[in-house]
Formats: sequence, structure tokens, C-alpha cells
Amino acid sequence: MKRNHRLNVKHVLNIVTRSETEIGVVLKRQADQIGHRVLSRFGEFQTLNEQIKTLGQLRALVPPGQTDLAAEVDRRIVEAEDQLARLNYTFDRKFIFRVLAMGHSQFAEYIGARGPNTHVNAACATTTHAMAVAEDWIRTGRCERVIIVGGEASTSETQSPWIASGFLALGAASIKNVVSEAAKPFDADRNGTILGAGAVSLIVEREDRVRDRGLNGQAEILGTYIGNSAYHATQIDLGHLTEEMAGFVRRVENRHGLQRDHYTRSMVFMSHETFTPARGGSASAEVASLKKTFPDNFRFEKK
Repeated sequence: MKRNHRLNVKHVLNIVTRSETEIGVVLKRQADQIGHRVLSRFGEFQTLNEQIKTLGQLRALVPPGQTDLAAEVDRRIVEAEDQLARLNYTFDRKFIFRVLAMGHSQFAEYIGARGPNTHVNAACATTTHAMAVAEDWIRTGRCERVIIVGGEASTSETQSPWIASGFLALGAASIKNVVSEAAKPFDADRNGTILGAGAVSLIVEREDRVRDRGLNGQAEILGTYIGNSAYHATQIDLGHLTEEMAGFVRRVENRHGLQRDHYTRSMVFMSHETFTPARGGSASAEVASLKKTFPDNFRFEKK
């Protein structure tokens, strides 16, 4: 029996070394995106510095009277220093600001906002996740207004090779060339999501502050909920999700005295359906959750 002697790095290295290794790989990839020419120049810069240092040590060891050797070493030092001066390499001091997720802090600096500030990442649910954080901050008195900004550029020249390839490898991205054949929400023939790019901004503010300015606001947040099934990175725990949604709706109804038969007549459910294949994805999870939460109001129409 052939044994596989390849070891997973996560199983061998301790958490510190693993973290250093992983961040090194990430920064290497980011640096590659800056351009091979910059990396080549950095390598040349480093090599010339090492040469000058080594030649200087050698020059100190040249015995008196070895004028030809001393002259040759001096010539090479001058040559290397001249090459180094022509190279004029400088590492971009803004590199760290470009590779880290710092849009939230840079935006705050731009507008002069000094309140609570954070970055969250919850994949497709990031913006709604941020709205829940905003509600918590306002209800607990940490602030009176929260500005939410979000963006994604998965189809950009630098991200697409990684993000698109990842979705394709999972079988979650459509390979159709015609949009009408790919964008099929809740359809039995759905075949994968369509990647794109965009940005969003929302302002969540305490109601009395809005009215003080003579405004009514565009919508009111009645409640939010952040949950986790501790189940799988991409699959959905259907049983847990349906129970959590039903419980969340009941809590909001009790808090605001809402009657289900009244508000469901004009309610809009904003679907997260991503057209992913019918094997436990968003479509089946959303349909099951709506049936569980609104059993007397649910009606599914096939077209």
C-alpha cells in the first residue's frame, strides 16, 4: 500500500508559525500584483547592498602592498554603488494601506468621523451584518448615527482570477454565456451565480435625531439578528436556519406589537437567491424558512 507522506502545513506548524507563513503568502501575492518589475528591482537592490557590504569586508582584509587587489576591490565597490544610485529603488510607503482592508478608517479620516469604527466580513451578508452592528451601537448608546460603506470588485483584473476561479471550483458560478440563461432565481434549471462588482452606502440614525432635522427617514429598522449554525463553510443547516428565522420574526412582532395577518399583506422579502444549483443552496433554504415562519401566509406560484 502506497503511503502519502505529504503533510498538511496546518497540522505541522504551530499557530504563530502558521500565521507568519500564511500572511507571508498573502503579502507575496499582493506584491506580485504590484508588478514583477518592482519585485525584480527590489531583488537587485538587495543584491547590490549585500555585494557592497561583502566587498567592504574583503577590502579590510587586503594585505598591505597588494595594490592591484585593493584597486580591483575598490573599483567594484564604486561600480556597485553607482549601479545602486542609478537604480534609485524606494519601497512604496503606501503599500500597507493598499493591501489591508482600511476603507472604513480612511473614509472616517476623510469626513472627520471620530466615533466607533470597524470592518466586518460576512461574505454575502456583510452589509446586513453591518446594519445589525449599527443597530446594536445605537440602541446601546455608543453612537447616534452610523455610516455603512461596502464594496466588492470580484470581477476586477486582480481579483477575478482568484474569486472567479474559487466559485468555479466550488461549482457555484454560472458558465453560461447568455445572461437570461444564467440568471434563473428559484428555477429548477439554475446553474450558478453571476459575479459582479458594486458599492453601497447606508446611514442608520437614531430616530429622534432624524426628526430634529425635520426629516422622516426612508425606512425604520424594527430588528436585526446575527446567527451562526456552526455547520459548514458553504452549505446551509436547513433545520437550524428555519428555526432561527421563525424565532427572530416572533421576537420582532412581540417587541412592536405587530399582527402577522396585517403586515404580510404588504411585506416584501428581499431574497438572497444566488442561482446556485439546487442542492441545499439559498433558494431551498429561503423557501423552507418562509414556509416555517409564515405557514398561513405562504403561497408559491410557479411561472
